[in-house]
Amino acid sequence: MAKLPTRGRGIDTWRQHPKMINLSQPDTIDERAINTTKLTPFTISENVNLALNSASAIGCTVVNIGVQDLQEGKPHLVLGLLWQIIKAGLFADIEISKNEALIALLKDGETLEDLMKLSPEELLLRWVNCHLSNAQWPNITNFSKDIKDSKAYFVLLREIAPKDDVFIDFSGFNEPNDLKRANYMLNQADKLGCRQFVSPSDVVSGNPKLNLAFVANLFNMYPALNKVEGFDFLNQIDDVEPHIHYCNERYDVTAQYRKKLGRQGAGDLQGPRKKQECHKEK
Repeated sequence: MAKLPTRGRGIDTWRQHPKMINLSQPDTIDERAINTTKLTPFTISENVNLALNSASAIGCTVVNIGVQDLQEGKPHLVLGLLWQIIKAGLFADIEISKNEALIALLKDGETLEDLMKLSPEELLLRWVNCHLSNAQWPNITNFSKDIKDSKAYFVLLREIAPKDDVFIDFSGFNEPNDLKRANYMLNQADKLGCRQFVSPSDVVSGNPKLNLAFVANLFNMYPALNKVEGFDFLNQIDDVEPHIHYCNERYDVTAQYRKKLGRQGAGDLQGPRKKQECHKEK
């Protein structure tokens, strides 16, 4: 995985073009509000402020992060904010109210309310273990030490891959070298278009953030959950108090720029929010 630049041109891109927010949550920012030509210290500050407001609107914590911090390219603050933005995008649809298929993860004796109390991380862990259990493979308890040998990933990929379209090759499953085994596994993930976020060394070292991102991407692309027949989802969810883990409500963060756009015919600045397809029957 290529290193993310935190100085020089990388930071110049961040402070001039807050479009990365839209890569995480489409249509959060109306891009006509972004200053792209004849940049001055003032207009660059406007862009960074727009990015911070937008990041806050999609659920990121921006307390103690100021415009000057991003302009100066302070690595720990920039990388911390970027991780939050990526995480918000990956987790956007990992909640019951947006993905009815997650009901398939209910355990015996649980109610819908019990499931809605789980964080996206907990739902992802349960999703992985659901598929591992179906394959009669031991469950995992984390996305760090339990996945270092890549074997749980091999099994997960085989379970979620479309059986008629993709063959998950297990020839590297018993490779004695951990790094080589991780590379074999990622080659199989690449068949699904899901090799992003981790390198073999990230898997072997058990990097929890990057492995969480890897698994979230797998879920978004290939949930492989069967719809629960006979479950009255709409009626039940109306009776459940929501447990919000991320602020997924769209805020009109460009409202302060409407006056600036007035002569351009701003129209509906919010626009429709694109929803990621995340239901696929096994």
